[in-house]
Amino acid sequence: MSDPVASVIVDGAAVAKANLRAYLASQAYEVNPATVAGLDLAARTTLTWRGVVWGYVPGSTATADGAFVLADANGRRYIRADVPALRRSALINGGFDVWQRGTSFSTPASGSYTADRWRVYCDGTPGTYTVSRQAFTLGQTDVPGEPTSWLRWVQSVVTSGATALRLQQPIEDVRRFAGQTVTVLGRMKCVNTRTITPRLSQYFGTGGSPSATVDTAGAAWVTVPGPTAIWTYYASVIQVPSLAGKTIGTNGDSALIFSLGLPLTQVQTLDIAELALIPGALAATVDWPTPAEELAACRRYYQLATATSALGALGTGRATGTTAADLVVPLIAPMRGAVPTVTSINAVSTLRVSGTALSALSLAGHSDNAVRLTGTVASGLTAGQALLLEGVSAGDGIAIAQELL
Repeated sequence: MSDPVASVIVDGAAVAKANLRAYLASQAYEVNPATVAGLDLAARTTLTWRGVVWGYVPGSTATADGAFVLADANGRRYIRADVPALRRSALINGGFDVWQRGTSFSTPASGSYTADRWRVYCDGTPGTYTVSRQAFTLGQTDVPGEPTSWLRWVQSVVTSGATALRLQQPIEDVRRFAGQTVTVLGRMKCVNTRTITPRLSQYFGTGGSPSATVDTAGAAWVTVPGPTAIWTYYASVIQVPSLAGKTIGTNGDSALIFSLGLPLTQVQTLDIAELALIPGALAATVDWPTPAEELAACRRYYQLATATSALGALGTGRATGTTAADLVVPLIAPMRGAVPTVTSINAVSTLRVSGTALSALSLAGHSDNAVRLTGTVASGLTAGQALLLEGVSAGDGIAIAQELL
């Protein structure tokens, strides 16, 4: 059936069209896309159709991605400027609310995690810097929605011999968003003009013969200078490359890595808040997880078994000899299934079994709901003796990690 509309308005001028037909792309979304068959809009910046302003998305072709979409004969895509979508971010802890490892880190080594799911990376000498948790003042209006926390990166000595200094998060499975358009967005403030580059890196994992990492940068975010730093909203559209011809490693640790590339030769105090990665190339309102959802998502990769009081119990077990103990610590939530790394939060001697301090602790095995550990003491156990693994003081315990990188 032909459409009764005879023309569209492109950059303020009427343009004749042929066979403009509206159709519903997918009942999974509230969408009303239309194909402008036979009409080349020549990548105009904006157009008006049926009283609605549509904005051109450079380098994009039309897909049924949940946005309100117009596409011309050559597949150039336009999106409605007046109806933002509600999207759930692919990033975990993008609001920097969960900090299980601590709330301040002084020049952490490359590959170290700070806020949950957020690691630092530098391929040279990182200089001197701190990463810390900061709190929004209740009732502030600079960032809407009453967020709780943000991340502060203070670089006091610049890097040397480095080509990359990044804050990054690996998103499980390199297949995520492959061949699709995504938008990365966030808020930043800095009293100086600083250029921050968001990017996505397709990491094909380890094991076998995986392909080399593919790195795709988005449009740079440049901070707004001034004697008083102000929070500024940023967004960049990135076309994620296809995986055609690529090989994924066999160890199940591939990832799509989101990064913010930081300046290499400048000192600064950079504040970062509300980072998100959403599908599609459009302005959107982020559907932020609840605190409980965010913590549960973080615990898939890292969790603590911690004594909340002196002699707090962490697990149970039995003695296998006078100096050895077989111990089981239940998981708070299922983890992603890789072989975990288990470390004591404080000195291993702050853990004990039935009153005897441990001198060593190592992983013996793991399942979906527990880790099994081998503990060593100086002496005093009896084979077959039932044991209780406990922390000497509040805060003692173990950390269990199954991070991707």
